Amino acid sequence: MSSKALLSWIALFALMAALGSAALIYYSTTTHSTLATDVNTAYHNHLSLEMYSKDKNAQWLDDIKSAPSHSLPLPLQQIYETQARLKSRFLADTVEQVDLPQSYQNAISQLPLIANAELETSTNQQLKILLITGLAFAVLTLFLSFYVWFMRTKHFSPLYRIVNTLRAQALNGAPLSVAPTNSDADVKRLTQAIHAATTSQSQKLASAAIIENYNRELKSITGSEPIVRHALEFIANEFNAPSVCLYANSEDDTLSLVKSHGVTPSHSIIASTIAFCATNNEPQVQQEPLWLKEQEVEVKLQSRYCFPLAIGNHVVYVLLVGSAQALIDSQFEALEYLCKDLSLALAINENIEKQQKTESALSEQLELTHHIINAIPNPTYYRSTDGVFMGVNKSFLALLDQFEVDVIGAKLDEIFDLGIASLFESKAHEIITTTQEQTYEVLLLDGQEQARELIVYEAPFFNENGAVAGIVGMYLDVSERNQLQRELIEAKDLAQNSAKAKSEFLANMSHEIRTPMNAIIGMSHLALATELNAKQHDYVSKIDTAAKQLLRLINDILDFSKIEAGKIELEYQAFSTEKLLDSVATIVSVKAQEKQLELVFDLDSQVPYCVIGDQFRISQVLINLAGNAVKFTETGEVVIHVALVNVEKGLAKIKFSVKDSGIGMNKRQQKNLFQSFSQADNSITRKYGGTGLGLTISQQLVKLMGGEIYVESEENVGSEFYFTLEMEVSDELSQAKMASTHLSELSATIIDDNQHALDVLSGMLTNFGMQVCSYLDPHKALNQFVLTQDLPDLIFVDWHMPKLDGIELITKLQSQVDVSQSKFILVTAYGRELNLNDSQASLVDGVLLKPINPSNLVDVIQNAVFDSPEIRTTITKKEQTISKQALNGISILVAEDQPVNQEIAVEILSSFGAQVAVADNGQEAIEQVHSKYIDIVLMDMQMPVMDGITATQNLRIEFDKNTLPILAMTANAMEEDIQTCIDAGMNGHVTKPIDVEQLVKSILKYASAETSSLLATPVANPTEVTTEVEEVDEVIEFEGIDIAEGIARAAGNQKVYFDILEKFLSQQIEELINLKQALAIENFELAHSMLHALKGASANLSIVKLTEEFKHIEASLNVRPPNASEIDELIKYVKYALEQCQKRRKREVTQQVVDVTKNNEEKGGNSQLEELIQLACALRDYDTQATELVDSISVSSYLTEPELQKLKTAIARFEFNEAFMMLTSIKHVEEAPELNAGKGALH
Repeated sequence: MSSKALLSWIALFALMAALGSAALIYYSTTTHSTLATDVNTAYHNHLSLEMYSKDKNAQWLDDIKSAPSHSLPLPLQQIYETQARLKSRFLADTVEQVDLPQSYQNAISQLPLIANAELETSTNQQLKILLITGLAFAVLTLFLSFYVWFMRTKHFSPLYRIVNTLRAQALNGAPLSVAPTNSDADVKRLTQAIHAATTSQSQKLASAAIIENYNRELKSITGSEPIVRHALEFIANEFNAPSVCLYANSEDDTLSLVKSHGVTPSHSIIASTIAFCATNNEPQVQQEPLWLKEQEVEVKLQSRYCFPLAIGNHVVYVLLVGSAQALIDSQFEALEYLCKDLSLALAINENIEKQQKTESALSEQLELTHHIINAIPNPTYYRSTDGVFMGVNKSFLALLDQFEVDVIGAKLDEIFDLGIASLFESKAHEIITTTQEQTYEVLLLDGQEQARELIVYEAPFFNENGAVAGIVGMYLDVSERNQLQRELIEAKDLAQNSAKAKSEFLANMSHEIRTPMNAIIGMSHLALATELNAKQHDYVSKIDTAAKQLLRLINDILDFSKIEAGKIELEYQAFSTEKLLDSVATIVSVKAQEKQLELVFDLDSQVPYCVIGDQFRISQVLINLAGNAVKFTETGEVVIHVALVNVEKGLAKIKFSVKDSGIGMNKRQQKNLFQSFSQADNSITRKYGGTGLGLTISQQLVKLMGGEIYVESEENVGSEFYFTLEMEVSDELSQAKMASTHLSELSATIIDDNQHALDVLSGMLTNFGMQVCSYLDPHKALNQFVLTQDLPDLIFVDWHMPKLDGIELITKLQSQVDVSQSKFILVTAYGRELNLNDSQASLVDGVLLKPINPSNLVDVIQNAVFDSPEIRTTITKKEQTISKQALNGISILVAEDQPVNQEIAVEILSSFGAQVAVADNGQEAIEQVHSKYIDIVLMDMQMPVMDGITATQNLRIEFDKNTLPILAMTANAMEEDIQTCIDAGMNGHVTKPIDVEQLVKSILKYASAETSSLLATPVANPTEVTTEVEEVDEVIEFEGIDIAEGIARAAGNQKVYFDILEKFLSQQIEELINLKQALAIENFELAHSMLHALKGASANLSIVKLTEEFKHIEASLNVRPPNASEIDELIKYVKYALEQCQKRRKREVTQQVVDVTKNNEEKGGNSQLEELIQLACALRDYDTQATELVDSISVSSYLTEPELQKLKTAIARFEFNEAFMMLTSIKHVEEAPELNAGKGALH
């Protein structure tokens, strides 16, 4: 307040005091004058002589009458009262005159004087009082003015400044704040209180603003991950928090880091705090400073705060905030509110995501249902319980020639005529009542008014309460089928009549057909009885064998006809089971040898040597079964097993079985096996040929002999056909048993790489009473002999073994050990010449031909031990290498999601003889392990649907490591990755890109205990796996691709490698575009998955450039995502590489014919020439297999198209001599050593 204003206030107060005093004086004077006048007037009026009040009740008159005269005058107040009464008396209606004494009259006359004196005295006193009061009031006014000035200076001015400050802050929108003042204590306390209040209010307003900003930004964010990321960044920025982490609380109360912003503290430091926060559902505060170091930068956290994020009463997340300075209360409260908002946002988002997933799944399900129904080729529909159509497919609309809009919502009687509609309604009622499906036939008119025969399949569908909600149905149009069946029945009747006539004709003509063949066989027999040299005897024997084989082919047809006509007869006579197998070997072993198959005869020692039965028919069945086994087996072995089931009342029940390791059959194929003129399926007929009569005849013959033929088969594993016959036992003893009685004192060692053949020979020698030792590994046997210097009496050595040749083994053994007391018997396959020179022949004491029977074995042992005759010629077994058969018979499952990696693995493993199955993910791998026999699993670690680690853990619940070996196959070769695989239950680890040799060794190590011996010999170079491996074209160089390494990874097969490479590159353009899109929308999780898969596939194909680029992008993905131009460069490179592959393929196709022709001309002993020589040998030997061999001959530089047709015609007519002359006119064929003697013999 200014001084001028203060003086104005003082003057105002003084004026008010003066006016008050004057008013009091005036009031007092006026009152005195008025009072005196009133008294005088009253006195004169009341003293009227005649007029007095007659009121007897006037008490004052009585008082006056009775009062003494010296008591006057009355008090002033009493005068006032008297005056009043007098006034009231003179106004009365009744007045009486009162007589007063004289004394009283005198007193009354003196009354005005007394009253005046009294009034004057009273007035003076009041004036004094008024003057004193006015003076006091003036002094008080002055004091108050000075006090106001003092209060203004001391108190009001600071308060005024505070008000002005607050007003200015409010107008400027600034936070309200008042600094403390140095005024007196009261004002200081007041300002401090206002400062505290305004500061608190400002902080609360700031916190409210933070919460408002967060919620405003939160409204535009969807998705849990973006919400969490935004929340962490917001809290870090607003609260100066270098470390903000969110932990998820699982159902088992395990806390795991979800996401962090800034520095992440070690779990061991904050584990107890966040655990306590999650358990108690209340915030936790730690005020101790904490230093964290990240990337050589130290960060100090002054305080750490844990906030529970709960949905309901369950803590779902825990938020850890590490701040650079301690939070004030309002910040702490703001964080609590933010956590509540974040909890609510996450809960709402989770519900939204669940709802979206549910809606998406429902939409997809409806869409899928719609597509499925439309994909069904048959008319399909579904109706409500009251017969209203709810949905139909295109086939239904096409059948009735209707539009969907006309059918949906319509009832049965609106679509069909009343008769058909009534039938449908009747069936619908039964379905709804019984809740069972119905199948019935109906005849109705289609949209073109054509009659259609339909089979109707209808079933109920149910709502969520389990009540029938409607009917789903499908029509199967059988109009054409029924018509065809009617025609087939007619045709079948006609065909059966024709077949019966044909069968009767052939049965009657069998004698005439067999006559010329019997003549050939008879003359051959007579010729063999004459004196012939070794070669002549061999030729005639082969003529005899070929004639008998041709006769069997004719007999197949005749027998089938006779069986159909019911005219076949069995011939029972005594025969030797060994001779039975010899007859089978004569026919089957030739084909087995050509395919390098091991033919094993396993004759149980308990089987009687001689039985009574139809030997010819039994051998016919066994030859047919064994021939099929050889035909459908590419690698492995064919085992003919004869075992005794029991002997009862002189009847031996014998089981015959033929087992192979061939292509096998599925259940559907097995159903067609024993039908006439039928094989498993048409593809087999095209590939392998045959009439389809063999199994039918075999089945009929076995039935005629009192048995039944059975089959057990698994696709890609093999088949076993077996039958059981009861035959009378003959008294004739086995010559082998009689001769083997003196062999029990001998000892023998067998060295053979085929386990089954080794077991069979070992069993025969053991039955002779000999002491037998066997070895699968020739090196192991050699080392043992050298170490002990102790050799058995007999050493049986297989000639061709991949690790060590039989002749070479004998040579090494004789040079290191004294072998003078031992006899060496060379075991080899049947039918060819040994081609041993004199020095080699001198090393062995006998030759044992496969398949082995006991009689031949005894003969060879006797000849070896007791001065053996010269070594007979026999078949040479084609050389086999471990590189080609190392994985033979092993069933491998490859669990790999990348198609390129699948193809590479399949090619490599198949080239080593393995049977390979493929699974796209861990779930499929588990299903395949349960559905088929698997020896070993190669498991990729990272796959969609289910990864390799999870799949392995699931499999280990049922299978241990020995039962089902599992090898990890992944690009991650770090110690922790390998340990993760081992902990999951895997047996070992194979790195990608695939190392062929290491892969094969690892499989052999775990797949079978029998393969341990194979590990001693290194696996052959992958480029030698196939019989004809292409060499890498030196002129082909692709920038960024290691062609040589890639071909090596593809098991050395150049064609396979380039095919896979081209296929991979053609797919990657689209994959890279998808990668580019994933990066554009910042879907880094998908991008990382795609990069990992692309990197692995590129590495397997040795695409060095892509492998390195993908590796670089994957490593820097989280730091610096690649830009679009980098991906465009990769797409450009892929297109370049793809163009190079396509150019190479076009050049290869263009020059294919020329290259093949040139290659054939350069190679004198190529496969085409070998086929011609093989065919010539068959023609020379009158082997009817020539009719099958000629089918594999194609036009080449050796044969023109007309020459080939002429050759096929001659063979088809069985003019073998003419065909042989045609082939020997070819120079390279004529000069073949195998035919030199044969050609002259034919001439």
